[in-house]
Amino acid sequence: MNNKKIVIVGGGTAGWMTALYVRFLSDDYDITLIESEEIGILGAGEGSVPFLPMFLSRIGIKEKDFLKHTNATFKIGINFENWRKDGKNYFHPFDAKRNEISYILKRVESNIGKLRLSDLDIQYSLINLMANDDIIENSYINSILANNNKSPYVIYEGFEDLIATYSYHFDATLTAKYLRSVAEERGVKRIEGIVTKINNNDNDYISSVICNDTQYNCDLIFDCTGFKRLIIGEHCNAKWKSYKDKLKVNTAIPFFLSIDDEIPSMTRSIAMDYGWMWQIPLQNRWGCGYIFDDNYIDVDTAKEEVIKYFGHDVEMERVIKFDAGRYEDVFVKNCIAIGLSAGFTEPLEATAIWTVMQSLSMLNQSLINNMSEYRVKEFNKIMANFNDDIVNFLHLHYLTNKDNTPFWSDYEKTTVKSEKLDNYLNTWKERTPNGFDTIGHSNNFNIQSFLFVGYGLGHDIISKDLIKKENEIYQLNDKLKIWRNSYYQNLTFAESKSIDHRLHIEKLINL
Repeated sequence: MNNKKIVIVGGGTAGWMTALYVRFLSDDYDITLIESEEIGILGAGEGSVPFLPMFLSRIGIKEKDFLKHTNATFKIGINFENWRKDGKNYFHPFDAKRNEISYILKRVESNIGKLRLSDLDIQYSLINLMANDDIIENSYINSILANNNKSPYVIYEGFEDLIATYSYHFDATLTAKYLRSVAEERGVKRIEGIVTKINNNDNDYISSVICNDTQYNCDLIFDCTGFKRLIIGEHCNAKWKSYKDKLKVNTAIPFFLSIDDEIPSMTRSIAMDYGWMWQIPLQNRWGCGYIFDDNYIDVDTAKEEVIKYFGHDVEMERVIKFDAGRYEDVFVKNCIAIGLSAGFTEPLEATAIWTVMQSLSMLNQSLINNMSEYRVKEFNKIMANFNDDIVNFLHLHYLTNKDNTPFWSDYEKTTVKSEKLDNYLNTWKERTPNGFDTIGHSNNFNIQSFLFVGYGLGHDIISKDLIKKENEIYQLNDKLKIWRNSYYQNLTFAESKSIDHRLHIEKLINL
């Protein structure tokens, strides 16, 4: 049963990650990937979430090789700049639970080892820190490291220890090329060309595709054709679900800038007049882009805004149009849409590659051998909930009090909150978020992420007064006094042992 014929249409990061994951599942699969150099890849997204290092390790990609071949850097969070009416910034760190600095705490003399925090206690510790600190970023190792151009590792007594959960920034074009080279080494066949015909059998399963007048038979086919959506959309006619009522930005202008010797370990997300701008640090450059709503401004006006922000000319040649949304079913008969083919929200929390990894992680030999109606329905339900949850979290970011342009002042009035997000917001007027919010619900982002963003927005979503009130109710200042003192002591200690980001990358590459 393992000598299945697998066809992947489309390359890019999604296509080659799919090829490598399917190869990981079995050495016996006959895997063919069809792509066209003429079409190329989108290559605009250059960041991801902490699942990426684990995924790459699972499919046999070594970190040092990935860093070397993709100009990758570490990413330990996102700095949101100018998203508030008062112009203040806030930081969304990866995985707040690592902020116990667990590795360092094992090596210093303190009572903190006896006060290891449970998930619920972490919630209380966050409330305590937020109640006492005007600038919460000063209380988290992720933001401290990121703002000082440090890697997520420290050196203590000659050993390197990880103290901050991380992902990567990477060059999307180089990543696709590197993954292709690895996949071809592992026996994946690449065909240069464009699919011109798709054939179905009597049961409406796709039986083969035609490329360069050659027929390629398939038991399972992956649509990785990006926004073209050649198979899932044009051939399978899957039903589209729009997210326009929640996510309004629909146009992106990507561009590159030179980078200094120092490399931050965070993504910059900068609110502009009609959307926002990303700045992603790589080893050799910044990958940037302005993403906006073209119902308010045209491309030329957007470019002028970018030039005004930097104070010099910026080369901006590409324009990417998109509609936020997803297919209701991404698994139809024997076709699975992966990546942009399946849908797209927007790059605010760098979730595009995450959806690729989530889709692939649900695959196994059992599912490939038995694509029953129940298994397919289960797959589609999980991916639908996965994407809807991402939209809830992204929508939260836009519920800011900025009102300097019609885009920002109109946003909440012209969008519709999901029932889940609306319930959260109403609940959080009475109490702060906690782990009980996710019971019975899927949530891609943990409740600490909601707390960081909601608090970071700086108005009534999660109020400072409510946080102070809960701090008093639970008597957290007294209960966490020892923890708090030790925590700040070890924040300072960890920072003193942290490793320069660029130097750490160079060391790993040259190992």
